[in-house]
Amino acid sequence: MEINLDETIKEFNEDYEANSNAVKKGVALFKNGMVEYQFYDEGIISFLAKVPDENSSVKHTVKIQVYKGSGRFVDGNCTCKPNREYKLLCKHIVAATLTIQNEMNTVNK
Repeated sequence: MEINLDETIKEFNEDYEANSNAVKKGVALFKNGMVEYQFYDEGIISFLAKVPDENSSVKHTVKIQVYKGSGRFVDGNCTCKPNREYKLLCKHIVAATLTIQNEMNTVNK
């Protein structure tokens, strides 16, 4: 089953409308191949990723969970200030989620 990345972006935009800038920046990080990750399979698959800021060498640690099979986003957290302190969706979570879903599409072909 192929995961529709455009649908994921649409869901992020709908679910986190107030933080659409994070979605745009996360998509850019994903498209530029900036995400490094490892995964852990627990039914709900957990991934640990390192995602940089655009303008610095700082890499944030992101943990996301997606449903096994569908690859749909379940939950995520990041070490960046907006997510850590305010629980806001951040560009790092968006980028990591899209990277993982894209990789799942590649493996499932």
